[in-house]
Amino acid sequence: MARISLLFALFGIYKFECSLMKRIFRYKKNTEYGNTNFNFQNPFVEITMTEQRTKFILTALAEIGVAEIPGLEVNPQILKYFHETGFEYIKDETISWCAAFVNWCCKKNSLELAGDLMARTRLKIGKRVLQPRIGDIVILWRESKDSYKGHVGIFINQIKNNIYVLGGNQDNMVNIKSYPLFRLLGVRDIFNVPNMV
Repeated sequence: MARISLLFALFGIYKFECSLMKRIFRYKKNTEYGNTNFNFQNPFVEITMTEQRTKFILTALAEIGVAEIPGLEVNPQILKYFHETGFEYIKDETISWCAAFVNWCCKKNSLELAGDLMARTRLKIGKRVLQPRIGDIVILWRESKDSYKGHVGIFINQIKNNIYVLGGNQDNMVNIKSYPLFRLLGVRDIFNVPNMV
């Protein structure tokens, strides 16, 4: 019975990802004809998908499947997340790389980078928002809410008391993973923010 429930849950995520991709590519098609005010509707929030937000999401989606290599070998793509964002001294995957992944996606889209590899640093970048929207940055606590440790990724969806996050170093790879809502520390909008708060 548990396996059947899991299959239904996975199918639901797959259907959502397909819907997401279709709508993003539909947006891209519209922008080719000069329409940049395409309204994107996820199951909970209606937003306007700007070209910058769309490209940012597509950059991250294209990395799904990048994973650590068991043993001593290092995945060069993961090292690239570090090296192309100012952390050339990192030589392996023993350092948590969720923040490096978000930084790399930001750099590819001319968005603000964090100055370190601490997930919670992202709580100071962008504008605080109360309602997560697809493409926003989500910061979660890890081990303890009072700890300095955290996790950072890209908000994809919310289903009841779970949020779906597109991020790096999630089970040692880039994927979309569910996290309990109570672990959420903050949500930041990093797009076209003239005054950071």
